[in-house]
Amino acid sequence: MKHILLSALMLSGASACPAAPANTREQAVQHIADVYIQSQSLDADSLYVNLFLGQMQALHPEVPAEAWQGLRPEFAQALRKPLFEDGLIEESIRTTTRDLSDQDLTHLAMLMDDPTYVRFARTWSTSAAQQELVRNISRRAPACLEALDAVLVRHGIANPSAH
Repeated sequence: MKHILLSALMLSGASACPAAPANTREQAVQHIADVYIQSQSLDADSLYVNLFLGQMQALHPEVPAEAWQGLRPEFAQALRKPLFEDGLIEESIRTTTRDLSDQDLTHLAMLMDDPTYVRFARTWSTSAAQQELVRNISRRAPACLEALDAVLVRHGIANPSAH
């Protein structure tokens, strides 16, 4: 999900901002990360919690099924640090923006302060928006599987499968 949002952020055009000094690049990256992290909603029904909850259930089959639902709020709180406070976002932003000029990076940092962007980012990160994205992807799963199946068939390494 974060890669989808970060990709959307990279759609900024040429900047009319003056060239930024070398240390401004790091400040711009940090600002982009800070704004992104502040916009993230990490609640009990978030995509992140759902992703890790499934993995934890598989790792701990001894935990009673009814206990998992009650743990969701605590899981959301526990995930905040490794996902948003331990440098993951900064590292990802540095990687995805390394080919942007200092001028473009500074411009992107300014765009992220735009109130419309802030409202969009907060809405996009809600569990309702995340669940809608998952539903939309799930609806397209048969077409995706068919397309991938065609690749395997074209290479002669599998027979068509029924989806």
